[in-house]
Amino acid sequence: MTVARISLMKVTPGNRKELEHLQEALEEFLSKQKGFVMGISFESLNDKETIGRITLWVSEEDANRGATLDHTVAIRSRMHLIMEPGHMEQLVQIIGTPRNVPQPLNR
Repeated sequence: MTVARISLMKVTPGNRKELEHLQEALEEFLSKQKGFVMGISFESLNDKETIGRITLWVSEEDANRGATLDHTVAIRSRMHLIMEPGHMEQLVQIIGTPRNVPQPLNR
């Protein structure tokens, strides 16, 4: 089962660049893990203080393994210090037929 982890967070004042840097470091680390397909970071067009990321994984097991590695937890702990409480994170199953998505997702 192919999955995506979607995260939305609101940065605290004055910490935008640091949060973006930590997101980049997290993506760089996760991109080297088993089952990682791709990741993107983004910002809200409606609220410039809200940023997020989406990572695609071959399986739920791969996504969960990546999320619980010591280095991932350390980076996320630093991120939590500079984001507003109440961020949103969900693991979702990809349904239907993916289109124009890099292998191995496009079955």
